[in-house]
Amino acid sequence: MVQKSEQNEKQAQEEMKEIILKKSPLDVDEKLGENADYIEMETDQNERDRKTLLNKFGQYPAWMNGRRLKRQKTLVKRLKKKKSKV
Repeated sequence: MVQKSEQNEKQAQEEMKEIILKKSPLDVDEKLGENADYIEMETDQNERDRKTLLNKFGQYPAWMNGRRLKRQKTLVKRLKKKKSKV
């Protein structure tokens, strides 16, 4: 009985060490093997230009309202004028 409880304690301590230690995603994948069924986080696949906020198809983000679009377009025009002068 005493030996079993000591073994259980050692196993519990080892499990806690594994939890506490930061593991890289590769280590986790190796443990899970081919049975790993997890969903990758979806990101904006259409990378946007930081200044114009346009994606590669020339579309603005869906969250932009009409007033913001109008303001953004005028800002882009100003940037183009500055570049052409320089």
